[in-house]
Amino acid sequence: MCSMKITQNDLEQQVVQLEGKYKQLQTKYQALQISEKNIRIYLKNIMEANLPVTFYWMDKEGTFLGCNEMQALSYGFQTPEEFIGKNIYALGEMHGWDKKLCDAIRQNDIEVMTTGKILSREEKTVLEGNERICLSYKSPLLDDADQCIGVFGFSVDITERKVAEVALQKALTAAEAASVAKTEFIRNMSHDIRTPLTGIIGMADMISRVPDTEITKDSALDIHQAGRALLNLLNEIIETTQLESGDMLHKKGCFQLKATVDALIAIFKPTIKHKGLKLEVFYDDNIPHILFGQELLLHRIILNLLGNAVKFTDQGSISLEVSLLQKKTDKVSLKLVIKDTGIGIPVDKQEVIFDKFSRLSASYATPHKGSGLGLYMVKEFIKKLGGDIKVSSAPGRGAQFICTVQFKIPTSTQLKKYQSHLILNEIAPTILNQTHHKVRILLVEDNEMVQKATIFNLTSWGYDEVDVTPSGKQAIHNTLLKKYDLIYLDLGLPDMNGKDVAQFIRQDTHSPNQHTPIIALTAHADEKIRKECVALEINKVLLKPLLEEDFKKNLLEFLGQQQRLPIIDELLWVKRCGNDVQLAKETQHMMLEQLPRIKDHTTAALKEKNQAMFNQLIHQCESELLYCGLPVLEATTALLLIAIHENKQEEVKTLYQTFCDEIDRACQTLIKKG
Repeated sequence: MCSMKITQNDLEQQVVQLEGKYKQLQTKYQALQISEKNIRIYLKNIMEANLPVTFYWMDKEGTFLGCNEMQALSYGFQTPEEFIGKNIYALGEMHGWDKKLCDAIRQNDIEVMTTGKILSREEKTVLEGNERICLSYKSPLLDDADQCIGVFGFSVDITERKVAEVALQKALTAAEAASVAKTEFIRNMSHDIRTPLTGIIGMADMISRVPDTEITKDSALDIHQAGRALLNLLNEIIETTQLESGDMLHKKGCFQLKATVDALIAIFKPTIKHKGLKLEVFYDDNIPHILFGQELLLHRIILNLLGNAVKFTDQGSISLEVSLLQKKTDKVSLKLVIKDTGIGIPVDKQEVIFDKFSRLSASYATPHKGSGLGLYMVKEFIKKLGGDIKVSSAPGRGAQFICTVQFKIPTSTQLKKYQSHLILNEIAPTILNQTHHKVRILLVEDNEMVQKATIFNLTSWGYDEVDVTPSGKQAIHNTLLKKYDLIYLDLGLPDMNGKDVAQFIRQDTHSPNQHTPIIALTAHADEKIRKECVALEINKVLLKPLLEEDFKKNLLEFLGQQQRLPIIDELLWVKRCGNDVQLAKETQHMMLEQLPRIKDHTTAALKEKNQAMFNQLIHQCESELLYCGLPVLEATTALLLIAIHENKQEEVKTLYQTFCDEIDRACQTLIKKG
């Protein structure tokens, strides 16, 4: 047996090795401590993270052992520690859940622990009075020996997503319904358009074959009525499109409600009489005589509702009631009731009738025609007037529509502007009579059929000095050679845009028509086109075709200020002085002194930029002219006041110069008259 001798050197080497291993162990221990600290930090961050996810874990009995902050907060606790120790039944009691709901959630936990499978389901809960829907994931919680000791779960709140899905489904359903309605609308329109077109073609063929007899006249009348029906249909479709795009802008102004109602009743009286119906009208005299607002919207509302009542009633009666609901210092609320004894509306259709393109029956299945847009627009117009509409009806028992609308009571300034319009209307017959056979008109239109129809209409209305040109270049040439009173300009010309023609006329200082009123004619006058035309100093934009009422309004508006009336109307002056000839002479001398002062004072007010004084003086002049016989100056003053109230500065400038010129002409004529 041999022995091993351990030297001092060996011992020292072993000590060094042991010290090295100790340092290594110490370093590893420190690293483990750091790692454990990091893990705790990481876990703390995860538990406190403000994520839209909640997670928790529980034992086999369903007692919560831990959770993240979001889970605790969602159940009304401040910290996760408050959540620990609770179970689903304790949470249910806190939030007023039904026991069946708690049993269902607990059953999910038991299923996870029993099967060992991950479970994914939607769960409904009520938190703080609001129902929430969560997508819940649950999996078994295992120990080191892979034995199930509880459940780990996390949830994502999908309430908003579910709401969005429901909204999307509703939108999809609505879109599908709209598509069906639009398809039906196209079918109806195909029928409604084809019917009058067939009549137009047939009547035109009859006129071409039959000599000039009563048949020809009747056929021509049928063509006119069929054409009007098509035009009304087209206008309804365009109006609906403008309504949805926001292009439909109706001006607000003063109007006489009673006059509006009376005019609408007059439209339907012949049909009502022809059908042997009884008409009852009630108008509340407590309604203010003059109102302020969008009269055209009210006109369209009553026109559609009264039109439907007449259309769907073959026997019995129709009634219209206009009454005052409420009156305040600045506005009124009105009630409109249109009632009939017609075919009635089924209860399940009484909401649908206000939908776009909606009809109770197809055009081809009923004698009652229509686009399915009328009641849709009525409802939209009533909304714009701050009201609502309700319907009460039953099949075979007629229908009753009850509407509420609101209008303003006009201010003194608005009333003065309205009175200026009334003055123009009062002298309108004189203006129109004086201008017959003297108005020179240029019609710029390339369509030969439209040319013939427009010339025929203008001639039949008494205006035969009409030049026609089919192109923009020819129109410009004509305006350089001859002075016109009115220019009707088609915007869609073959060689150049009508707006370019207008721009050329306005910019040519040598043209005798630089300031001649230009009225644009177009088939689609949306708001964008109107604004472009205004920028080019086009005076007005009208939809084709040119109707007599539009033409006469143009004459009144644009020729009332021109030298078409006598400067002094002796008969008018005497009449306004109570048929006292001596008084008329005295007031003529007074006006000869007063008019130059008015001119001087208004000019001074403008130089001093005293707009209030200027406006007051023009109003004063208007009032004084009511007792005189100076129609040209009176019309010019009325138009000037309208421009002032509408704040159209360029028009005010131009009209004021005309106003001063007319004062000079009136004074010169009075001096000559002696």
